[in-house]
Amino acid sequence: MVSTRAIDFQLCNSQGKAIAFSGGVAQICTAGSPDKTPTVYDINQAVIANPVALVRGRLYCEVPKAVGSVDIYMSTPTGHFVVLKGVVPGDRQEVRYDPLDLMSTWVIPFSISDSVANVEKDTGFDFVAGSHVHGIASGIEVTATDAAITINYGTLSTESGGDADGFGIALSCATAGNVGAVTVGTDTLGALLKEVSGTDLVPKSHIVTAANPSISYTLLVAADTAKGFIHFNVTVAKISALAAAA
Repeated sequence: MVSTRAIDFQLCNSQGKAIAFSGGVAQICTAGSPDKTPTVYDINQAVIANPVALVRGRLYCEVPKAVGSVDIYMSTPTGHFVVLKGVVPGDRQEVRYDPLDLMSTWVIPFSISDSVANVEKDTGFDFVAGSHVHGIASGIEVTATDAAITINYGTLSTESGGDADGFGIALSCATAGNVGAVTVGTDTLGALLKEVSGTDLVPKSHIVTAANPSISYTLLVAADTAKGFIHFNVTVAKISALAAAA
C-alpha cells in the first residue's frame, strides 16, 4: 500500500458559506510546473483521473507522502477559476473566493508530458453554459520552450460545435514568457474570439451556448518539450446560482 496524504477542502464564499453545487474539477500539478502530479488516489487508494471532479464544491484526493506540496488549478461550480500555489496536503479545510465577482481569469496547464504532438488534448476543464469568453488578454505563458513549435487551443472538436483552434491559432512556444493571441501582424486569435469590422479584425467575446463544452489544446507536429499555461478571461454565467452562493 502506498503511503499517502490527503488534500481535503471545501470551496466557500468570502463569508465562509459552502459552495455546495455540482460541477467543477481540480488539476493537481507538481509544484512550480504545469505537469500533473504523477499519481492521484481516492480515499481507498484507487488511482483516479486528474483533474479530479469536485463533489458539491469539495475536493478530496490523496497524493504520495513523498510529495511535499502541489499547485492546484480549479474550475468551480459557479464557473470561476481558482489557482492555489504550494498547497501542502492537510494545510487547509476551506478555500474562499467571491462568487459575485463576475470576471474570472482561467489558467489551463498544457504540457507535452500530458499530451501527444499533433493530437488534440481534452484538458478535462469544461465551461458553464452562458459564460462569455473574451478575446482581449487571451494567450499563453510558455514555461518550457520548444523551438519552431506552436499551440492551438479552443473547444473540443469532437463535441457539438467544437472548434479546436477557436481561441488561439499557432501561438509560438519558442520563447519563454507571455504570448498574446492577437489580430495585428500575425493573426493568432481564434475565430470564436474575433470578427470582421470593415477591413480590420477585432476581438470579441464568445458566448458558450452548449452544455459543458470541453477546453482543448493541440501542440503541433514534433513538439517534445513545450509546457506552460493557457489563459483567458471569462464573464461567468448563472446569476441565480451565484446569488444562491453569495
